[in-house]
Amino acid sequence: EPAEPPAPEEPPEPEPRRPYNILLITVDTLRHDHTGDGGHPRDTTPNLDALAASGTSFARAYAPSNMTPSSIPAMMTGLYPTELFRDDSHFIKFAPENEFVAETLTTAGYETRGVLTHWYFEKKKKAGLDQGFAHWTVVGTRWGKQMEDVSTSELVTAEGIAQLNATPKDKPWFLWLHYLDPHKWYVFHDGFDKRWGKK
Repeated sequence: EPAEPPAPEEPPEPEPRRPYNILLITVDTLRHDHTGDGGHPRDTTPNLDALAASGTSFARAYAPSNMTPSSIPAMMTGLYPTELFRDDSHFIKFAPENEFVAETLTTAGYETRGVLTHWYFEKKKKAGLDQGFAHWTVVGTRWGKQMEDVSTSELVTAEGIAQLNATPKDKPWFLWLHYLDPHKWYVFHDGFDKRWGKK
């Protein structure tokens, strides 16, 4: 009688994969069609274009509102602005009943950090957008219309790098960097033409 063939060996259990780290970069008032990735003919955003080329770029992503104080919270909760617990001021304040992504990730064991610029994000404004963040840093703030006269991108980037270097190595992290410079008046920089064009 022929012998039974040996049973195939079970493959070993895969090692559990560590959760992904998450870096969220938002740029206030930057139109996609004014980036190279979005088809603009001038070389406006070479670094963003390189990032888009090495990742995934969504050609049909839309803001849920025409205002930052509505769009950002909607993005951070996955809800429409009208579904959020909030007041009706221009610089909206959001109630603790809302669950922001940083709260969900904190519960999942993530280190959560945010680096932003503009007085609206200051904790003393009590907008509620810092819910769930273990570290919340606002850089380059000027009050009132003076906020329009300062470039803050380098400050956000430098603080973002410092926050990355400070994250614990034994847990996944979520870092949100929010840039604002396209929202403001043009700030002249040495070495560049003072005008965008002739008309």
